[in-house]
Amino acid sequence: MYKDLGLTPHSIVLKLAGKSRKVALTQEWLEQLDADHLFITFDKRHSNTDGEERRILDSPLWKRLPAVKNKCVYEVDFLTWMNYGVISHGKKIDDVLKVLV
Repeated sequence: MYKDLGLTPHSIVLKLAGKSRKVALTQEWLEQLDADHLFITFDKRHSNTDGEERRILDSPLWKRLPAVKNKCVYEVDFLTWMNYGVISHGKKIDDVLKVLV
């Protein structure tokens, strides 16, 4: 998607790419995440309590991220962004274009 939209992936994405379709973002990686924009989604399936998956949004580390400080974090639909079909890819591109154009 980066290439299709003329975007440059963050170096963390490049390091993690190819290892798995889904990667847990550790605190170490999060500390290095100085991207201009972040698209986030939450998987509620593994939460023990309502809203547990969103706890990171209240952490001091999260609040220090440049994209958070600049209000450039966008919550996107979990099912769309975790699927790899043609329709899902089109919706992802639409999500990105809505905020970056």
